[in-house]
Amino acid sequence: MKISKRALIFTGGSLPDRTELSLRESDFIIAADSGYDVCLSLGIRPDLLVGDLDSVVCKDIDPSLPKKLMPTHKDVTDTMLACQCAIEHGATEIVILGGLGGREDHSLSNIFYLENLKNRGVEACILDQRNEIRLLSDEVAVIPRSHMKYLSLFALDACTVTVEGCEYPLKDYELTRENSFAVSNEITADAARVTVRGKVLLAQSR
Repeated sequence: MKISKRALIFTGGSLPDRTELSLRESDFIIAADSGYDVCLSLGIRPDLLVGDLDSVVCKDIDPSLPKKLMPTHKDVTDTMLACQCAIEHGATEIVILGGLGGREDHSLSNIFYLENLKNRGVEACILDQRNEIRLLSDEVAVIPRSHMKYLSLFALDACTVTVEGCEYPLKDYELTRENSFAVSNEITADAARVTVRGKVLLAQSR
């Protein structure tokens, strides 16, 4: 089995276009439940299929494909299980493809699980057709201007943020979870620079 530091996890939900997926030969690709149908539609063969398979449409699953099957009644979601498998495989970077835009409980679960991954030393993001979401924790992020027009910040707890290179700059501002005003900012420089003391969800959207 190939060794990679980056894992791509295909889930259900809205996905980026095939042309926007910058796949690497070394990527470890995991299909989480109905993510198997997504892989088939994109012509991608996953390295591992995980989950309870309760939402997979395809009934002719490749018998040679490595699988980690779980019962329907379990303590983690299929996406969480896929992330755990990725970490066990040695991944230090995880890209969750999809995972948004369907059931809101699953969307919220995936978003908040980014903090769990960050605390374990794994850089992770969620990517779909319109959004990219990741968590920043006591760090500086340089974000190039791209087709993702909007940049928003959401505090997990009270934190201090500085935002440079955007239409609405901030300087050592205390952002709280209850006051989500740092929404729909736009990058005006070649790149934005976001400095965070604390933990912030960073969402880029089209």
